[in-house]
Amino acid sequence: GTSNCGGTPCWRASLVMLPQLVLMPLATMVAASKHHSLWEWCDDCEKRGLRVAARTTVYIFYAFLLLDLVYAYVMNGRPVVVLRRLMIDHHVICLLGHLYATSFCPRGSQPCFLSAITCLEVGSALCNAFWLLKGTPQAFIGALLYVVGMVISNACTIVLVWCWNVRAREAGSHLLRRWPALAVTSVLLYLRQAEVSKYVPGYGCS
Repeated sequence: GTSNCGGTPCWRASLVMLPQLVLMPLATMVAASKHHSLWEWCDDCEKRGLRVAARTTVYIFYAFLLLDLVYAYVMNGRPVVVLRRLMIDHHVICLLGHLYATSFCPRGSQPCFLSAITCLEVGSALCNAFWLLKGTPQAFIGALLYVVGMVISNACTIVLVWCWNVRAREAGSHLLRRWPALAVTSVLLYLRQAEVSKYVPGYGCS
């Protein structure tokens, strides 16, 4: 449907759950399964670069973000905004961050980044599920998955971003090259968690 699901039409909220819950996690898990630990994956990436499965995650995320901008500006031959302005700005920042992390940061830190964005997108998918189930008999389940899942998603991302920082520092990346990514990610996680707090029981779940 075209009704509003948290700042985007419900059809888009449904569509993006495929890369968020299936394609990106699957590609990342395949890439990670070839190594015994995240650090081993980072070491391998530093020597050989990202392999096919990991590069698949990179390309899926690029396509996912770019397609959202196509939805926003080029639909039916005329500009049609199907994302609220905040989400458009968010996607532009994500695109720039994705380009920075996959092209200009040390190769040995890239597995941390890919794992982090996969965690973030799983949390975003649960947000979409919450909006899609709102007003249905399964609304409470959607709210519960959203609150618990987003907290776990954000917590895992904090750990992975710190691992990214450590690997980038070990590879010789100066603090001035690392702090913008750390600052932007911190603000993003704060805003995501603040949004979740609106739907904790007693704050809008009913």
